Amino acid sequence: MVTIQDNNKIDPRNHFKSNEEFNDFMEKIDLKLKAKGVPIVGRQLQGAGEVAKTLKTSIFMVPKSSAKPNDFRNFSLSAHVVLWFDRRYGDRLKMNLSFGKTVVLINHDFYKVKLPFVWGHPQYIFDPTLKDYSNIKDPRFNVASLVEGLTPDLASKIDKFGQFHILNKVKNGICLGQLMEQYIEVLYIKEAKGDLIQSVDSLFQHKPLCGLSKWGSLQFAEKIIKSFLTNKQESFRNTHNLSELINLLGKYNLKNLDSIDLNHIQCSSDVRYNSELVERSEAVQAHWDSVDLGLILLQQF
Repeated sequence: MVTIQDNNKIDPRNHFKSNEEFNDFMEKIDLKLKAKGVPIVGRQLQGAGEVAKTLKTSIFMVPKSSAKPNDFRNFSLSAHVVLWFDRRYGDRLKMNLSFGKTVVLINHDFYKVKLPFVWGHPQYIFDPTLKDYSNIKDPRFNVASLVEGLTPDLASKIDKFGQFHILNKVKNGICLGQLMEQYIEVLYIKEAKGDLIQSVDSLFQHKPLCGLSKWGSLQFAEKIIKSFLTNKQESFRNTHNLSELINLLGKYNLKNLDSIDLNHIQCSSDVRYNSELVERSEAVQAHWDSVDLGLILLQQF
């Protein structure tokens, strides 16, 4: 079993002594969201983020059945938060509570991963049994269970290198999702999120649309750069040329920006109409590189 952990220790605290104390806390969180103008449809998502930040812990989107009476630790705390908003707002909360999607390589095949809602810094593990850890007191996040179509038999044959690959791609995708939610109201971010999801979904059609996938990655990268520039009140030309846009970032001395090979992402608009111009592996690499670019920019926003 391979593990990646952001914190040295999983939070063991029972944050509240009673349901009343928890409810009072959640009322204050909800009032804070209202003051910020957060619409009801986004209140559960952003509210969980406020809970994580205030309590300095991790919050997960877990089944409501994980909530245990007077237990406000880890997954049980997360379930209580989900339940609180569900009781308060019901159907008005309905939305896709997923940060997005990514792709991993397993035994020379590509697999789709739906990235879950997570706030904070969970412990990421790869357990080939696909075990669900959401109901134990020491929560770990089994990324193997997120890979669509992965069986225990195949998972057991993935070597350590392959496990680290999956852990890193999933962790990067979740971290990027957290940052995008943090800046979701900034110009271009909402649209960029849609482009990134398209870059994955296009790859897993009955007949993969690799050209549209790479175009989605390009559009994501372009919008993230333009969002950064807009946030810095920089002007830019209306262009799809990533190199031209990246050159405008030079004065900000952004760390690790030179590690991104823009040639992996850049493409012509022709790929939208002829997906055969792009190989599947090329489209996947564009997706991975665009995720890395998004992380670099949003971490230094």
